[in-house]
Amino acid sequence: MKKYLVLFFVCSFALALFISCGKKEEEKLDEISMDEIIERGDKVDKQMDQAEKKLEERKKRGDTIATDYKVLLTFIPDITGWQAEKPEGTNLTVSGAQYSTASKSFKDAQNNEVSIELYDYNTSLGLMTSSSMWKNFGIESDNEESYQKVSQFADVKDSWVYEEINKVDKITNVNYSLNDRYFLSVTVSGQTDLNFAKEIAQQVINRGKSLFNK
Repeated sequence: MKKYLVLFFVCSFALALFISCGKKEEEKLDEISMDEIIERGDKVDKQMDQAEKKLEERKKRGDTIATDYKVLLTFIPDITGWQAEKPEGTNLTVSGAQYSTASKSFKDAQNNEVSIELYDYNTSLGLMTSSSMWKNFGIESDNEESYQKVSQFADVKDSWVYEEINKVDKITNVNYSLNDRYFLSVTVSGQTDLNFAKEIAQQVINRGKSLFNK
């Protein structure tokens, strides 16, 4: 049953990527064979097994409650020169699964916006898997309208980063899958340079690194 679920996720993600990319990338995706899809499905399956093992280890330690959103909010820094809006956060239990979310937004004088979102999915493995499915694909795409890339992230164990630029609307975005549990997203409007978004994300990660690496 899990195998069919994995293939569904893989095919759905490939379809979404197919729709979002330009003509050049569409032609490449159109050439992906069923064998390649199955191979990528196997990779997803192995990573799901790894995440499940970590979840079971946490349960054995009694770690079944997501980090309180108030703690997650302490990892989100203020940004010099930007006006902070009211931070938000929630601790959630859905069908027995525990997760929490914290977010904070900022605006500058030109009304550009920075949005920072941090999640602890803990026992909600399905949400973690679906939100970070991209880490199983070797994506690297660059054209006049957009840029996308997936790569490993070394500062936290078992972590990946997906970076994206919308060159038309001038929006940059970085997403981090951290240790099969935490998910961090930083979005900046009014820019086509990823460095600022990455710098903010790195500040969040540095503040919470000891927790993220557990």
